[in-house]
Amino acid sequence: MATNRLIIIACGGCATNVTDKALKGLKDLGEGFADVEYHFIDTSRNNYDNIEPIGSFYQVKRMVSNDKNVINGSGGERALTAKESIANVPTFLDSIKLSQKQTNVFVCVTYSASGGSGSSLGIAITDALMDKGIPVFNVIVGDSGDALKLRNTQAVLATLNHKAVTKGKCLISYYVNNAEMDKSQTIGEKLANERIANVMGVMSLFLSGDNESLDSTDMANFINQQDYKGIKTPAGLYSLSFHKGVGDIKLPEYCLPTVARTLTKPGLDVAFNLNVLHHKIGNVVHENVFAKFGGNAFPLHIVASSGLLKEEINQLSKLNEASAQRQNDLKSTMIDAPVHASMDEDTDMFF
Repeated sequence: MATNRLIIIACGGCATNVTDKALKGLKDLGEGFADVEYHFIDTSRNNYDNIEPIGSFYQVKRMVSNDKNVINGSGGERALTAKESIANVPTFLDSIKLSQKQTNVFVCVTYSASGGSGSSLGIAITDALMDKGIPVFNVIVGDSGDALKLRNTQAVLATLNHKAVTKGKCLISYYVNNAEMDKSQTIGEKLANERIANVMGVMSLFLSGDNESLDSTDMANFINQQDYKGIKTPAGLYSLSFHKGVGDIKLPEYCLPTVARTLTKPGLDVAFNLNVLHHKIGNVVHENVFAKFGGNAFPLHIVASSGLLKEEINQLSKLNEASAQRQNDLKSTMIDAPVHASMDEDTDMFF
């Protein structure tokens, strides 16, 4: 059994499907990886009831409005369920025994930024966990495929950055944009799931607590960069990336790395080319890990960076401006009734 637990909280329908297709295998990785547990939260049971039940399910209840109807999704409109989502978070966290910080526990909150229910829940849960000082990172699926998804995605990233800055926290997120994966939605989602599965396998390894010279405090400081005493990292939203094999790590020019962690094989030298505020190297000690990844995958690096998500937001902003212009250009088409036709007042129809 691993030293540490990795709790995955899947918020909304997209995250439920991603967890089923890409993340459920994490629990079977074995020795050298974190002990993984799963919890699902949504406004509807529809998605959860169609997957293998690998964890608890919490259905959001009405706690704010007096509407007696059951909440059943949001149709992609984030504002419809945001207040109810926030109100449910304390009860949900109590139900999964995560109401306070625990030793050797890390949390990943995953959700779609382009939808309605999942994004509000993901933000609200992340917000609450940051307040409690619990090491939390996000796995976010964005989408710029249409106007509503585009608007939601940019708004979610902006909200996360705002909350992190307001609280003086550094929030690390792994982000993929479905629309940038492939023109085909099906292929795009498959590629996004593969990336998420890969990065979460790596994170399960780093967070196991079983690696030599890379302990739980090292990983907690990687996730909560604001907790460093000797260095200062500005609060805000940071991107998470992973890199494998011998050779230089290549990041875009606009990307500024802040902290990094490396795992390698005993006896294998590590050449690390990035200029970061802090870098820590550890050794993998379980043969099972090498069997899962292959020896050529090492050294493995995880890097927190500033700038990558900012560039994504800049691109989303340009697309949103173009989308808004298209909407302004739309004009209602007036269709004249036939000559001699009359409007019937009782039916409000032309005859």
